[in-house]
Amino acid sequence: MNEITATASAHHDTVSVTTYPGGGLAELKIDDHALGLGPARLAETILDLVGTATAKANQKTKHALHDVLADLPAEHVDALGLGLDAEAAEQAEATVPDSWRLS
Repeated sequence: MNEITATASAHHDTVSVTTYPGGGLAELKIDDHALGLGPARLAETILDLVGTATAKANQKTKHALHDVLADLPAEHVDALGLGLDAEAAEQAEATVPDSWRLS
């Protein structure tokens, strides 16, 4: 079974987060070097990465379900956990390969 996930990383890949669409955590990797960030900065980094990875996974899902979602009102798409703020959607969209795009 193919699952849609997306990964975001920071601090030279010492912290990496993989999420499912909607924000469910699939994987969290923290290298020993990342512990030097301190608890507050590490927590902030993880939360930021969850947001970034979720935005990417949501965009992947929207592209995969383009035909189904096209006729749904925005509030229904949001209820699926696929809604994003405009800035996050734009950033995630920039990472979507052309091969996923429908003409």
